[in-house]
Amino acid sequence: MLEQQANVRLVERAASGDQVTDEEGYFTTFVDGTVDGAVATYDLRLVPQAGSLLPRSGVTAITVGTAGEVGHICVEPNGHPCGCGSRGCIEQYASATAIIRSAINAGLEVGSSSAVYEAAKSGDKRASAVFSSMGSYLGIGLAGLVNVLNPEMIVLGGGVSAAWDLFADEVRREVNERAFPEPADRVKIVRAELGDDAGILGAARAVFASVRRGAAN
Repeated sequence: MLEQQANVRLVERAASGDQVTDEEGYFTTFVDGTVDGAVATYDLRLVPQAGSLLPRSGVTAITVGTAGEVGHICVEPNGHPCGCGSRGCIEQYASATAIIRSAINAGLEVGSSSAVYEAAKSGDKRASAVFSSMGSYLGIGLAGLVNVLNPEMIVLGGGVSAAWDLFADEVRREVNERAFPEPADRVKIVRAELGDDAGILGAARAVFASVRRGAAN
């Protein structure tokens, strides 16, 4: 059984109710950025994630597996080339890979996003600016999602979310400035609680679900 890393992480977040605290428990959008830069999303009811839909009744595969690719929303029309063939996609500005590239371009000698984080926490203004820029680009993309989906909550996960304190304010600022006022005020933007454990837990859950479906048939 093969499945995208972003998918299985998101499956586990939905199944475990990661950060789902709104009263009705739906219209919660999860955005998960993995170390390789992929960013995907889904909603607990109808909004597609990367390659499938996650309504309350379970996972339903759709078309060719490309729905919900939030990481490929364009936030910089003439921006950095993306592996998808386009330019200026969110994942080119809001992912671990993007953080490393931006830090190197800013003159920092780093080999990992965690090193950039440590530099920022130590007071390096160049490193802090990298995370501020990342938060701004991510917020621009999320503002569009708020206008389209009107979610109760957006849960940000993946390794990059460990630097939450360095970019969360920028995300919120952009959403407040760019989304419609009422949904912008209403939406909660929170950090996922499962962290990187979501991947392995989601993979196991997906396998068990596949086995159960096979047994039922």
